[in-house]
Amino acid sequence: MRTKPLRYSTLWPMAVLLCSGAGARAQNALLFVEPADGTFDGFANFGTAAAISGRTAVVSAPNIAPPDLSGSASPTYPYQGVVNIYGSDAAHTAWVLTGILHADDFSDSDRYFGTGLALDGKRLIVSSAGSVFIYEKQRQAYVLQDKLSVAPDPSAPLIYDNGVLAFRVHDPDAGLEVLVYRVNERGKAHLVSTLTTPDPANPSALNGGLSYDASDQSFAIGSETADTLGRVYFYSLRGGEWVLKDSLAAPSTAADGFGAAVALWKHKLVVGAPAEDSTYDPNFNSTLYAGAVYVYVYEQRNGRWVLRQRIATDDPTSPVAGLVGFGSQIATNGRYVWITAPDANDHNFSTRPANYSTLFRWDERELTITLPRAYFANVGGLDMSRRYVLQADGDPIYGENAQILDLRLFESSQTPNSADDPDTGD
Repeated sequence: MRTKPLRYSTLWPMAVLLCSGAGARAQNALLFVEPADGTFDGFANFGTAAAISGRTAVVSAPNIAPPDLSGSASPTYPYQGVVNIYGSDAAHTAWVLTGILHADDFSDSDRYFGTGLALDGKRLIVSSAGSVFIYEKQRQAYVLQDKLSVAPDPSAPLIYDNGVLAFRVHDPDAGLEVLVYRVNERGKAHLVSTLTTPDPANPSALNGGLSYDASDQSFAIGSETADTLGRVYFYSLRGGEWVLKDSLAAPSTAADGFGAAVALWKHKLVVGAPAEDSTYDPNFNSTLYAGAVYVYVYEQRNGRWVLRQRIATDDPTSPVAGLVGFGSQIATNGRYVWITAPDANDHNFSTRPANYSTLFRWDERELTITLPRAYFANVGGLDMSRRYVLQADGDPIYGENAQILDLRLFESSQTPNSADDPDTGD
């Protein structure tokens, strides 16, 4: 395992993250609830879920419900929850609102429309309290193609990539499961696999992160437990369905929360352990630091995952020193890795930084830090395309917003259509 200090690539000041220079191809955006979303009572929870693909971004506000004006003692609403659709022009000059989706009614299953989002090309997936909606972009509008009567776990991401749809559910008898569907060219979904707990004694084993690698059609599912070692389970396609292939145990008993977040990409794996080395200062009632991330590479000749790096907050020389909850969410596009540390130091007494995300870049089989403490992050949607990171904060205390960060800011060359251009073909 690598023990030498993390290397830096070029660092960029925060001012670069907030705006792009005139005529620059790099493009960022800060998004909020739109006036077109209409009036609502309480909080919108804008940023609960987010997804980005090509020049389209979607952000949900699942608590928006137009006020009831009937005067009835039992108020009813037209719907609850919206998904804002944003588009960018070919010149990458601005992100603008291009459409708003909402459920057709206020039925129990359709409430909280937008608790989960996934976007791949022209296909948009939206989940609510008890349904999954499959849309396809036709001309300038998203048209509903299919609707599944199932209740995805809102704490787990929706996965949709190359016609494969997956999400976690809670079965009263079997515990936590991951359902895997194939979506055909007409937008109709059919269930092909139900991934059940590998440990019959632990029905909640599949409670961690969920990641899918379309290159070899494999799933990585985390299992974080308080009383046993965390694990990552791997499922591969065999005979038309996904079956358990392998598992990876936490490297030590100290890796608390190992598996809470996972990111799988072409024989590379990043696993979060956001509770590791959690250190509390009773004098100031604050958490000084917590969390670590483990980087693995799969060696085909040996058929095993090999640990390459441990990036931790307990090292005072590390750029992520002092972060809290580091490794809670992880996203990757194969070139960059975005890792969140969403937890705050209690009562703000600590002088340590908190609530930050960090941008890393793959350097062969290891990660180098590209931008430490890039953005104030909280619990919300997170997605990464070849060109952009979309980080959202769905908590009303922290502003209900979403930020789009253009990864071309960190490219040494901005030659169009180069082999390393994150936007090529997107």
